[in-house]
Amino acid sequence: MINNGDEIWVEIDKELLELPFSYHYEKEWVYEKWPIQLIIDADAGGGFEGTYSFTLFTTVVTGPFIMRDKGVKWKFALHDEKLFDKVGKLLGAEDVVLGYSEFDKRLVIKTNEMEATKQLFADENLRKFFINLEKFSLTCIEHLEEKGKSRLDLHIERSITNTEELKNIYTVFLSILNRLAIHPMQ
Repeated sequence: MINNGDEIWVEIDKELLELPFSYHYEKEWVYEKWPIQLIIDADAGGGFEGTYSFTLFTTVVTGPFIMRDKGVKWKFALHDEKLFDKVGKLLGAEDVVLGYSEFDKRLVIKTNEMEATKQLFADENLRKFFINLEKFSLTCIEHLEEKGKSRLDLHIERSITNTEELKNIYTVFLSILNRLAIHPMQ
């Protein structure tokens, strides 16, 4: 693992330039006390399975995510609204409304702590980032495979190999991580 700093982006940039047409790329480093993992995957298909690609920033931590100053275990999921979601809303599927009109209109939000989630997205620049991001999901949940751990994932349904774009996305990911009081890995 590599400690945080600009050197990680120099390495990532160099490694991304060497990727073949179809690839699976992973990089791990530590930000403060938290392990960060970047995964970029692109499969050009060519067979019956078709093509797919994604970019994922993730961290797994010991313990639950707890909203600063609230002391509650907190889970949320956020993604851009798709046609399926629009139909679901018409049929009465539940979606949290935080009170930020454009944000609420363009994104689907699920949470067990509405006030904590509203506080997280009070930052207008953070809301604008997600309003403009397409085909993504952001989740803050208890880890399904590892009891006693939680994970924060930002999953984008395209492979991103532009280092500047990755750095911008990573900055947003860290912004969210820094707003959560979490228990670092022991």
